[in-house]
Parts: sequence; structure tokens; C-alpha cells
Amino acid sequence: MIIRLTALFFLVIAVSSCTHKQGAEYYELNEKIAQRWSEIISDSLDISGFDFCDLLPEADWDSVLIIPPFTPMDKISSLNLSNVNKVTGKLKGVSITDHKVGALFIEENAIVFYSLLDRRLDFSLISSFDKEECTHLRIVERSNEGQPSYVVLLND
Repeated sequence: MIIRLTALFFLVIAVSSCTHKQGAEYYELNEKIAQRWSEIISDSLDISGFDFCDLLPEADWDSVLIIPPFTPMDKISSLNLSNVNKVTGKLKGVSITDHKVGALFIEENAIVFYSLLDRRLDFSLISSFDKEECTHLRIVERSNEGQPSYVVLLND
């Protein structure tokens, strides 16, 4: 009886840890970023400090990996993440267009959740950042063929 209970205990632990690691759920960030951006513009808030963490769900993650436009699918597939196969096909839009970047939120070498970000605020100049740096992002205005555009950078 004790052996069966012990085996059942370890089975439950193994299944729950596998379920946790699978993750890789899509999280829509574009609307939240657009809303925050309109607040910044309308209130003339300081764009040097941008708290990206405020926009994220309550989830455990350690770092963010940014997948820039035109990243080949084979490069995405070869990332050393245990569940990268769950998002490879969903990131196809990043590999064929310059309108989006991928953001992979990672914990313990697994993708917890991911987003496809419009480039209204362009994250593509950041390759990655960790959770502590999440509150230290800044927005810089750039001219793009006479039109203003905004990039997100890490504060120094």
C-alpha cells in the first residue's frame, strides 16, 4: 500500500511539473502597449522610463528573448528551449515580415508565454532582457522617412 501511494505521489509530481513546463501560451500585448502609449503621448509623460512589467500577466519568467523581423524559421527552431516547437509555427509571421517582432518570456529554459508585437513601439533593437531590466526600458524617437517612429531600448 505504501509503495502504491509513493508511486502515485511521484506520478502526480511528474505530471504537474511536465504540465508547468509545457506553457508557451500566447499573451496579447499590443492593445496594452497601444493604450499605455496613448497615455504617455496624451499626458506628455516622460518617455525615458517605460515600465513594461506593468503590462504583463502574473506569471513566473526570468528573461525575454526578442525575435527580430526576418529571423529564419530554422534559427527559431534551433533555440535551446525545451518547448520551442510549441511556438515555431506561430512565429512564422515574424520570419516573413518586418511588421512584427516575437517576444518569448522564458523561465528555466522553457517558454512560459509569448507575444507577437507590432512595431509601433519597436523592440527589435533589444535582443533580450531579464526581469530586473523590465522596469528600465526607455523609448527613443527616431525619424523614419520623415515619419516619427519610436524604439524601445534598455536604459544604461
